[in-house]
Amino acid sequence: MAHVCPYTAHLAYTSRHVVVDSEDSTSWFIPLTWQQGGKWGSMFPLYTDARRDLAVGCSDDSFLRWFERAQGPPKPGDKLTVPAYRWLEPGAPRHRAEVTVVEIVGGMIRYELARRMPASSGACLLNEDGLLVGVHDWAIGPGTGFAAAVWGEWGEIPPQWRDEEPLGWIAAGLAASQGCALAELAE
Repeated sequence: MAHVCPYTAHLAYTSRHVVVDSEDSTSWFIPLTWQQGGKWGSMFPLYTDARRDLAVGCSDDSFLRWFERAQGPPKPGDKLTVPAYRWLEPGAPRHRAEVTVVEIVGGMIRYELARRMPASSGACLLNEDGLLVGVHDWAIGPGTGFAAAVWGEWGEIPPQWRDEEPLGWIAAGLAASQGCALAELAE
């Protein structure tokens, strides 16, 4: 299971490794599905940034809710929350984990928590004001995690940073995305 992290009515982040086949980096995993309450849809990958393990996708339907991106970074010692699951409990119930920022280097947030990281790739990291600052990528050991920064300019993936892999799904997926992918790629 992975997360998508909506930041507008139709755009969401996730981790690059969620949308690109790890054994064949030219094969896109299409589409991702999402659900918020009783509403669901599909997310079509638009482009990725291998440097930060970050991907941007477009939804065929609007999200019920999304998170406004923060303009500035969190600071070491700040507490962030991560929508997560208790993977080791029966039924993997949802909850919000609290993590602490350790450092920020090169567009990556390193954070720690007291217990094993319960979040999935692509989960949102929210500051104390509920603003989006990062997207969970991976964890090492029982309590250290890393997230791609998405506040301010870090939230954009400039064309020169985008992977050059072919988006082979687009020809077949344009109709399925109800034009969302085409509109976003035209910008």
